Amino acid sequence: MIETSCYQLMPVANITQAEQILSDFRELMVLGQAIEIDASLVERIDTSVLQLLVSLKKSLSENQLQLTWTATSDDFNRAVIASGVNQYLEINS
Repeated sequence: MIETSCYQLMPVANITQAEQILSDFRELMVLGQAIEIDASLVERIDTSVLQLLVSLKKSLSENQLQLTWTATSDDFNRAVIASGVNQYLEINS
């Protein structure tokens, strides 16, 4: 059984937090585990963080690991759909 690391996105996930989020994702990647993200608190997210999520999913896929979602907020879902990455990130709401 593959272990999973969990990550909580904060209510505001934008370019101001992107450097810290990238650092957090890099630390999680070192563990060599699937990653589960909770985006239920997200009220605002911009393309810089959406790009990080796409990159994270790509990196995980290259290592035969998955990116999954525990929960997503309506605001997160709207932003993902508006940016056109909902299918890649497997967000169906």
